[in-house]
Amino acid sequence: MVSPWRTRGHPRCATAARTGHDDDRPDRGPLPSDTITADTSKLTSGVHHTAGTLNQPRNIIKSGIPLGEITASGLYAPYNSAAGGGTQILAGFLVAETAFTPGSAKTAGALLWRGEVYAAKQPVAFAPPAAASTTAFINAPGRRRI
Repeated sequence: MVSPWRTRGHPRCATAARTGHDDDRPDRGPLPSDTITADTSKLTSGVHHTAGTLNQPRNIIKSGIPLGEITASGLYAPYNSAAGGGTQILAGFLVAETAFTPGSAKTAGALLWRGEVYAAKQPVAFAPPAAASTTAFINAPGRRRI
């Protein structure tokens, strides 16, 4: 999978997100992220995650999925601008592929809430929300700074 994250600096950091400061210096470290808990019942197989196989039985949530926080539970689910309950507000993007056991209700992940994301490389179609519908900062056509 092509990473939706902007990469600079060390060549082995293929999926490492780097700061989007004015000079884009790689020595400023990775972008800030928070540990979150995702509600796996809100994920659609083939869209938000790949189903496990006989050789690899765990489902894999795709890196770069835009997420919103479910107000009632505090869990995270895929961002949906037409939905209610909190997921209509973009909170950020899943930093890395995350495995979870089929049938489990929740899984942990890392939420990128500030930085740059290439919209064209997102694993799902993504239209940036209006500023009033996000807790993240989005900027520039073609790439999104959150």
